[in-house]
Amino acid sequence: MKTILIDIGHPAHVHLFRNLYALLIQDSFRVIVSVRKKEYVIALLNHYNIEHVTYGTAQKGLMNKIINWFSNIRKLSSIHSAYKPIISIGNSSFYAAQVALWHKTYAITLEDTGNKDQVLLYKYITDLILSPSLLSKNFGTRQIKYPGIDEMTYLHPNYYKPDRSILNELSLEEGDCFSIIRFIAHHASHEIGDMGIKSQTKIGLINTIASFGPVFITSEDQLPSELEKYQYPLPPETIHHAIYYSSLVFGESSTMSSEAAILGTPFVFINESDFDYTTAFEVQYQLGYNFTGKSYSIDKAIVKAAEILCANNKSEYQKRAKKFISESIDVTAFLFWLITNYPQSINQLKTDPNVFDPFYN
Repeated sequence: MKTILIDIGHPAHVHLFRNLYALLIQDSFRVIVSVRKKEYVIALLNHYNIEHVTYGTAQKGLMNKIINWFSNIRKLSSIHSAYKPIISIGNSSFYAAQVALWHKTYAITLEDTGNKDQVLLYKYITDLILSPSLLSKNFGTRQIKYPGIDEMTYLHPNYYKPDRSILNELSLEEGDCFSIIRFIAHHASHEIGDMGIKSQTKIGLINTIASFGPVFITSEDQLPSELEKYQYPLPPETIHHAIYYSSLVFGESSTMSSEAAILGTPFVFINESDFDYTTAFEVQYQLGYNFTGKSYSIDKAIVKAAEILCANNKSEYQKRAKKFISESIDVTAFLFWLITNYPQSINQLKTDPNVFDPFYN
């Protein structure tokens, strides 16, 4: 039986790979999911009945990350030795790429942020770097760009259907104005040095947005006591249904902003770093607004959020989202084809200009 290793280090990666995991299992592959513990990761894996092996905990601070790097590599290498995967795949996972190199097996790395320090750790050792076409950065001959974005692995219509029961669980009715707010901890390697939104500022922005309707917050860090009553009350696997029916997604998460765009909900993204794909969602598809990098401004972001909630024209965003989806492939189906035909599929990727055609719907 052929074995595939999927490495996970973030809750979003569970969604990224869960449908691929299911397809591989159905096709009689053995799939080993290696995981570093982080907020919601284990709960999501258990919810989707994904068997997994832990080999560390996501660390805060650069020094802790460096110290634990060696321990994580050693533990993942032991997992690799025990299960002998022929391919390791992960999102920005230098752990998976490093261990695959040591064991002389294939490594596939998905990269959607383009953080230079992160990419440098695996750029020369992974066999393939897969990037969304919305990412402008180039990483050399090992990189292949595909039409779409990582979030389409689980939000493509082939896999995602909105569940209206979420409204009852949140004591809402369809058409009610409500907002999802996402705060992050800024502990990832590409976030080191970012300060994030201060507690008092969070309180002010929530008070403004809450004046338009209910607010639900998901946060990696502990919320100020004044905001605890707004904490999202349901399990993390329900959040995409809440996003679908919400009027606005506001926050520091590029992933959740992208999810909102795909689901036809306007986003306001506030972050000290720029992200190609959230910029593309604004510029090319008019699906949201970025206050990032040099344009970082919490005050302007709050004003834009109020404008969106006042305008109440979500139907326009839903039309724009359909356009984006029509121009994207079924990324999970593509990854399944890539893995099950590897390494021959690599040659086809590099030589066949129509290689992505079968994956459009």
